[in-house]
Amino acid sequence: MSAANEPDGFWNRGTWPEAWAGLEDALLDRPFGDLGLERRVRWEGLGIRWTCVFPNDYRTTPPAEQIIAELQLVVFALAERDLGIVPVDITVIIEVSDVVERLTIEEPPKAQAAFRVTLPLRDRGPEESADVLLVFAAVLRAISVLEDEALTTQFDRSVLEPIFVGRPYAELFREFVPQDLFAESFRQSVAPLDPERPFVSRAGRRVQWFDGSGPTFEFERALGDAQNRYDKVLASLRYTISDIAHDPGIRPRLLEMHKRGMKDWEILSILSNIAMGIRLDAPEDLPLEELRSRGMALLDKVETEADALPPAVFTDELLSAHAKVYLGAFFSSWQLHWPPSVDYEGAEKFLISRFRLRDVDVPHQDVFGWDQDDAPLDP
Repeated sequence: MSAANEPDGFWNRGTWPEAWAGLEDALLDRPFGDLGLERRVRWEGLGIRWTCVFPNDYRTTPPAEQIIAELQLVVFALAERDLGIVPVDITVIIEVSDVVERLTIEEPPKAQAAFRVTLPLRDRGPEESADVLLVFAAVLRAISVLEDEALTTQFDRSVLEPIFVGRPYAELFREFVPQDLFAESFRQSVAPLDPERPFVSRAGRRVQWFDGSGPTFEFERALGDAQNRYDKVLASLRYTISDIAHDPGIRPRLLEMHKRGMKDWEILSILSNIAMGIRLDAPEDLPLEELRSRGMALLDKVETEADALPPAVFTDELLSAHAKVYLGAFFSSWQLHWPPSVDYEGAEKFLISRFRLRDVDVPHQDVFGWDQDDAPLDP
């Protein structure tokens, strides 16, 4: 450390942001992360960005590091399997208690909250190593588009084998790092290095996220779905689309959606959902089947000029809300489960990558006139 602070040492080469970037290239986690009252261990695997948080004391560190190591082994064992994971940030709070006899996990009551894992005060033996699967399974249920039954088929004996060890990690930790060497008081009295600066490691290799075609995706069906949306929506909104395509009030928002990569069939579907909601004007207690039946009837009805909706009803608020609603409908159309810890941005990225949301298209009329903004459109 002293040599690094020499005039030509590491810390004095270039600017501090440049030095920090060099650390991100070289280290798997932020430097001096074991200082302060709290440990935050960050790592990545299977598209999950893990942050494990626990008290920086001698009582908690050995069992906490053991459960983290076991989680990493499970992640490694599941490499290249399609678990339907939506890449997200996951926080796991780890604590030790003399009240519990076995590992327990408390799942978050709402999206984006932290999982809480409580470990027994005693060391967990090899026969309890499989308990880590409870933690991983709870996280997986919160971030996977697959139902529990489909996920269960991905777990077999090969997942368990890597986590069975001869001696518990916590036991070995105490053998090689006795309490006086751990220096708990010193660790807790020194602040971590630049704790407010984000640290994004680029070092080493990761267990990569499975990014192949989605578990239920079929390309030919996707093409057929796109064609069906063009056929249905262009007939049921033929005059409405003609009116709004170049309306100065809505045109900028349509262009924004187009530049985000939305295909015309997705934009049309969003507009169709808005129009359907306005035209249905259904009571809140209308049975779902009746609501669906009325909606399908509207979609099958060819719009007349007298039926056209004014562009002003397609507000920014409705466009934003129904863009999200459409993502949910797209999930359902492919028999996917919306994970509780996944937000709309994460779901959108998942669908773009694995279900070709912004890729699949079929030849169709340029109904929005993207290439000729000022050209009139014939209904």
